[in-house]
Amino acid sequence: MRLKKLFSLAVALMATAVTWAQDWTDVTTTYITNADMSSTSGWTSNGSSNNFFDIGNGVIGTFKVRSDKATATVDATHLNTECCFGLECRWSTSYVYYTQQTENLPAGVYQLTYDVENVNGSTTSASYESYFKVTVSSNTYSDTSTEWARGKSSWTTHTISFTLEEAASATISLGYGTGSNNIGSNNTPVVYVSHLKLKYQSMLDGVKALWQEALDAATNALQDPEYSNVSGEERDNLQAETKKAEPTTQQGYEDATAALNDLTATFTAAKASYDAYEEVAGNDAPELAYAAEAKRTALETALATTPTTAAEAEAMTADIISKLRAYYESHALAEGVADALNVTDVITNPNAANGNNGWTWNGPKNNPASNEPWTDSDGNSTHTYFDGGNWNGSNWTTTMEQSVTLPAGKYLLTAKERASSNVIFTMEAGGVSETMPVVGNAGGVFNRGWNDSSVEFETDGSPVTIKVKATANPNHEWFSISQFRLVRLELHVEMADSEDYEALQAAITAAKANTLGFDEGEYAPYTNVDAIKALEAAKAVDTNVENSKEEVNNITNALTAATWTANTEEMNGIYDGQFANTEANTQSGEINLPGWTKVEGIRLLVKNPEADPGLAYTDGQAAVFSWGGTTLTYGEQTGYTLPLNNGETYELTLKVSGWRDGDMPNVFSVTLDNDTKTADPVELGVYRINANNSNPFVTLSFRLKASADGDSKLKIYANHHFTIADLCLKLAGPLTLDEMADNTNMEADENVAVIFNRTIKEGYNTVCLPIDLSADQVAETFGEGSEIYTFSEEELGGETVITFVKSDETTISANVPVIVKATQTSTSQTFENVNLTPSNEPVLEGTNIDFVGTYARTTVPGGDYFISNGVLYKSTGEANISAFRAYLHPKNGNEVKLFIGDTPTSIDAIHGLEIVNDGAIYDLSGKRVNKAAKGIYIINGKKVMMK
Repeated sequence: MRLKKLFSLAVALMATAVTWAQDWTDVTTTYITNADMSSTSGWTSNGSSNNFFDIGNGVIGTFKVRSDKATATVDATHLNTECCFGLECRWSTSYVYYTQQTENLPAGVYQLTYDVENVNGSTTSASYESYFKVTVSSNTYSDTSTEWARGKSSWTTHTISFTLEEAASATISLGYGTGSNNIGSNNTPVVYVSHLKLKYQSMLDGVKALWQEALDAATNALQDPEYSNVSGEERDNLQAETKKAEPTTQQGYEDATAALNDLTATFTAAKASYDAYEEVAGNDAPELAYAAEAKRTALETALATTPTTAAEAEAMTADIISKLRAYYESHALAEGVADALNVTDVITNPNAANGNNGWTWNGPKNNPASNEPWTDSDGNSTHTYFDGGNWNGSNWTTTMEQSVTLPAGKYLLTAKERASSNVIFTMEAGGVSETMPVVGNAGGVFNRGWNDSSVEFETDGSPVTIKVKATANPNHEWFSISQFRLVRLELHVEMADSEDYEALQAAITAAKANTLGFDEGEYAPYTNVDAIKALEAAKAVDTNVENSKEEVNNITNALTAATWTANTEEMNGIYDGQFANTEANTQSGEINLPGWTKVEGIRLLVKNPEADPGLAYTDGQAAVFSWGGTTLTYGEQTGYTLPLNNGETYELTLKVSGWRDGDMPNVFSVTLDNDTKTADPVELGVYRINANNSNPFVTLSFRLKASADGDSKLKIYANHHFTIADLCLKLAGPLTLDEMADNTNMEADENVAVIFNRTIKEGYNTVCLPIDLSADQVAETFGEGSEIYTFSEEELGGETVITFVKSDETTISANVPVIVKATQTSTSQTFENVNLTPSNEPVLEGTNIDFVGTYARTTVPGGDYFISNGVLYKSTGEANISAFRAYLHPKNGNEVKLFIGDTPTSIDAIHGLEIVNDGAIYDLSGKRVNKAAKGIYIINGKKVMMK
């Protein structure tokens, strides 16, 4: 069986006024049951009405498919005595339909016609699919005319044509669906169907009639004024086909009909492309004063083209739009002005790339968006934009503004913008305000409602305020703006040239001849505040942008004239660390203390020793009082930075007291960059600055490491009222590790100089250090040929034997106790660039004994062992050893035998130096015996088991 689908656009164009030829035979009642829809008998539906769809039948004008919807329209041809089907497809339902299968239809040509009306206007065609079709075997003939899906419609007649080469049954389906869309009940078509007819012709008559209808449709389309602009090859090809001679055979009619239908469809479809071309080509190029002439010429050339095909029309439309956008973009950048300069960089966050930052907002706003961007001349449409207004509010006004500094001249400010049609939208710069077009979120030069708007203004060099303002009264209003571009059109002031910048750099180089810092010969901050400010101003000049000649020369001259005082000794690194140069305030309140960030916590600067006798103990006779719980920061104000070196260690000293009311801090900390140190609460005491019988201040000292490399910050914190005075920040000297001091609070540090004050005696010494010592450092400290011993344990004859064995190692590791046999005596060593890595428990653990290091003067527990002057002793509980030594602590009260290199050690001063290889026999206590019985003995320095 050969089936051909001959339904065409020609039939669709005639759908609203179908006239049956005289040789058509009405076979409706012969093959369709209840075609008048007075009953659903013979029809099958996909279910009864439910929450997801409604379906049913009834009298036109009376029947409602759903109670809250309108009835089908009664008119001259749709009577209130006739019936219809009603269909409504709602939530998540693929299709709603009636279907019926006919008996076998004889071979021939058929047309199925029916009327459709949609009584619900809130619909969009993109959401619905037709289920009006005829299925014969594996072939489906569908109705593609869906005007009812685009909104409320009146009754229209639809036709589905099909041809049977041999007898076959057909399935008729009437309905529509939402596909996979989830559409609410208020947004779906309410469709009524009536006047179902099936007509038939013999094969030759049928194909001839279809050919005639296709020819009439083609002729009507060519003559229709609506299609007069389709002037290219689509019209020529269709005209040529209509002028061909009438066929004489069935095959000829079928081929001619197919050709007419295809060419008619191509012709009518081309209209959209020609319409789009006419819309953009029908306008002259706008007058944009500052665009490049080449961009205007390119646009005018594109506008003068004439398409000969729909494809050419589409390509020319896209080309015109691209060149129009390029023309506007050229104007925004003033490409047609020879000396124009893009200075957009002075605008902070011009493209909404950094949130709403950089702009001062007043009124409702939203976070920047990117879901409806503009399309630029290159076709890019991935842009971020500011989004303002209150969609659900009314009577709102939003402004966004920022101030920029520009040399005197003439400027052009341009931005991409759009807004809803009821918004009053303006952009202002330099006192000039322009109203921007508002077209909603469709159309515009850059699509989605986006246009370029510009403001031209002049400035005398004073700060310029850029301001955008949007005002709306009704609800559901909004605005968007982004891609600010700022171009200088004319310059009205002389700018600095290369000679000016060379002079500036020479002044900077001269000023930096001696590094800012704390060493002798350097320019200390404390005595050079004005000069440092002049240098900071000079270094802040950005030579990559334009600057006025006058401004650059003034800065250069100020730096050249600055007076610098070199150090003769290390100076105070904090400008006015004694607060001597700041006047006292008589009442509590915020004060502006030079160098310190002004915060509420700084309350008072006191300088009256009579009211506060404790001030007599400060060098500057001045102190700053602050509330507690506040952090005071120094080094953030221009001209008061701390020019410290990254990785360098500095020492901060200051005097701290409580306040008059006795509310003293018990937490006090200082931070330099990322290094924080905290004072011991006990050390803070309970002092008050109005004490008159003793010094009320405690002097604190902190070692701090800088990490900001030239721009450090110092912070001071206390949790209660406190007074500080005599702040001094200097390069720190070496860190002293003293055997007589308590070193248990050592903090880890890197690349520091360390002075190691520890008495080393020639012979055996216990040693424990918080630093690693290299082989060279070991030799330097303990002498060439010195030996390092560490212990091992073994069980011999039921006794625990501890042997200090000479190690192959020539280095000492941090926090690991060892015995060193020194070849020299020393009391102090200095190590450069070492890493301090102290441990709270410097212990070398054994099974029966621990070797315990000390970082402070320590009482050795009774029964433990220690070495003094090269001799091993057993402590009675009253012996003390100094820091950086170690003692042996037997576990669980075990008695042990001690050896150094297989030589027995004696509690009463027998040690390895007294033993010679003369065959003498010693017991494990170190006593010489005449004869060895059973047990362990020492013979020629070796342990021997006698049986």
